[in-house]
Amino acid sequence: MPDVPPERTGDRRKDATNSQSHGPKRLNAAPEERREEPRFAAGGRCYLVLSGGSMQACARGSILDASRNGLRVRSRIEALPGMNIEVFLHERVLVRGTVRHCSQSPDGNYDLGVRIEQKLNDDLFAGLLKV
Repeated sequence: MPDVPPERTGDRRKDATNSQSHGPKRLNAAPEERREEPRFAAGGRCYLVLSGGSMQACARGSILDASRNGLRVRSRIEALPGMNIEVFLHERVLVRGTVRHCSQSPDGNYDLGVRIEQKLNDDLFAGLLKV
């Protein structure tokens, strides 16, 4: 009988059923994802400034989810991977980062995956989460 491989250890991802009933809602991660930090549902209107090469664009958006080193933002404008992005919340810069991916959402807007340059501190991170 062949050996059964042992379960993976050290996997930091857990699904929502493993989270406690209080606190922020942790989002399920797809099995193929290799996130360094867990994502949590977030909320809030934001303002985006995108730049890359000779192009610059500004738009309103919504923060959909967040981790300490990334965000998913929905906006009406499409962005190219590698573009620089600044996300403003309440008229101040929340994060600076790089667009990692962009896909069109069912409502015709675009979901931007943002890798942020510097991890969010506790206060900023807590302010984003939907409790």
